[in-house]
Amino acid sequence: MSSALSGEGIGGQSDSKGRMNFFADLPCPMKQRFRDAYEAFETQYFKETGQRFYSVLLSLNPDPEEKTMTVQDIKSAKTIDDIPDMVICYALDVFSRRDFIEKYIRPGCFEKALDTEGLNFINRNEFDDPCRSFNSIGFFPQIVLVDKKQLGNRPVPASLESLMDPVYEKSIVIPSLETDDISTMLLHHIYQNYGEAGLDKIEKNIRGSMESADAVTIAGQGKSGAAVYLVPWVFAQEAAGREHTEIVWPSEGALAEPMVLMIKKDRPKKTDALLNFLLSPEVSQMFAENFFISADPGADTRIPAGGKIKWLGWNYIYNNDITAIQKMLTERFNKFLHICE
Repeated sequence: MSSALSGEGIGGQSDSKGRMNFFADLPCPMKQRFRDAYEAFETQYFKETGQRFYSVLLSLNPDPEEKTMTVQDIKSAKTIDDIPDMVICYALDVFSRRDFIEKYIRPGCFEKALDTEGLNFINRNEFDDPCRSFNSIGFFPQIVLVDKKQLGNRPVPASLESLMDPVYEKSIVIPSLETDDISTMLLHHIYQNYGEAGLDKIEKNIRGSMESADAVTIAGQGKSGAAVYLVPWVFAQEAAGREHTEIVWPSEGALAEPMVLMIKKDRPKKTDALLNFLLSPEVSQMFAENFFISADPGADTRIPAGGKIKWLGWNYIYNNDITAIQKMLTERFNKFLHICE
């Protein structure tokens, strides 16, 4: 597997139980920088201790087989020993599946190492995990990018709720993912707060979906027919200051999926050094400098004054079958995939 860090230098071998120490699937803009920092840390650790960590970091452009094999390894875990000692992944990934929650989260197989206290840009009711298992290490916000040429005399959408206004019929582009699916963050939010009626409204307003790098290149040129783009904050920086674009931080807060750090309670003592690295100021700064939002209260978030971020909330995860909702949203809205003429 090309993403496995192994052999001479970084990686090492699994322990006598076949244990993987660390797996990470980070957003593309952070992958290479994080890999470089991790390799430097692991090299120094080997020099000091003669020990290595067995780790897998997904590469910048993983082929479908590579990603499926790695995620499937975790999904098919029969016991907690089959899961890596630490995992960084998206919140709406394998650990939010109902079977994982019942088998590993509620019984307390994972530990809490980070708190949200001191983060004044969040609603703690959304971000505090009642099972104390998910550690939000950073947040991946989406903002609204407006093409003022295409918007014309219509109002700039100031909120997420306003995106359902009929005035934006066939005018909104949502992100598409490298997995050839649409991003469902906005759709989850609308379904959670406005139900089927909300999905009916947003469906009429969606024009299509695009990969975010393409969306920020086109926005402001008045060429795609779309007036409003949902894009990750990090990508929106390319369009910042462009004459015919405007970046809007929604009044309710920018939708932000947490990047979670899962830490098994039963793990080798040597992984304490790895945990210290993952919680270090170096990693927090890495999030901040890439226009992700660090969970470190001391980090520069770059959020606009008074801005907040929104998350579906852990109660939504615990009280719903997220896999079934995700399937419903994907099947209903994938018809917009890569369509934006």
